[in-house]
Amino acid sequence: MEGPSVHQAAKRTSHLAGQTIEEVYGNARQPIEELVGKKIEKVRAVKKRLFIDTDGFSIITHFLMYGSYRINERREKPERIGIRCTKDTLNIYNGSVKVLDPKSTEYMEYDQPERDVLSNAFDKEDALDAMRRDDRIIADVLLDQDIFGGVGNIIKNEVLYLARIDPRSVSSSIPEGKAAELIEVVIDYSRRWLQSKLTGNALTRVMYNQQECECQKRVTRENMGEYNRRTFYCSSCQALYQ
Repeated sequence: MEGPSVHQAAKRTSHLAGQTIEEVYGNARQPIEELVGKKIEKVRAVKKRLFIDTDGFSIITHFLMYGSYRINERREKPERIGIRCTKDTLNIYNGSVKVLDPKSTEYMEYDQPERDVLSNAFDKEDALDAMRRDDRIIADVLLDQDIFGGVGNIIKNEVLYLARIDPRSVSSSIPEGKAAELIEVVIDYSRRWLQSKLTGNALTRVMYNQQECECQKRVTRENMGEYNRRTFYCSSCQALYQ
């Protein structure tokens, strides 16, 4: 799941706040029994993780590529974790689940809204500084969760096209004004995608999985970078900075 989908999950499960956990089950190798009797204080998203904060511990889920969840229903497969609360039940499948003390170092490493492109606390200046110092290709920098938390492969492809930047461009070689523009495009596109999910109106993709660019030239598709992720681009429309 990319950031907008996780933020959507947080909004869809926000009604769990105020409820008490009465039963916990699942195959997560975590101290899930410690959650019984805890009251859920807040459900929120940070980058690509769903936080269920209680008055004792927090359940932190990374949905990875194929994670999913169900509210008040179950799938025909083992849950990674399921919590039955006072009124509602939440079941999570396939993701990575951690049960952490909010005072722990690991918790604080995950709880970084200043690195979340969908958070009002997102630090654009830090992101710009990181881009200007990074000699990796921009396709890799955008997927770095310590810089652009919540950005996944779909967002990467879409925003690079919208900003007219070739994914093979060296991040530090992109002019400062263009890099700042890309950051704004990342934020705007992520917010629009989240809004489309909340309203049920699909957001049209202009580059990801497309065969032909808007300029009517064929889209180039290749796996690239340290993450070896599928990348789509138009060498005519997107400028290459080296």
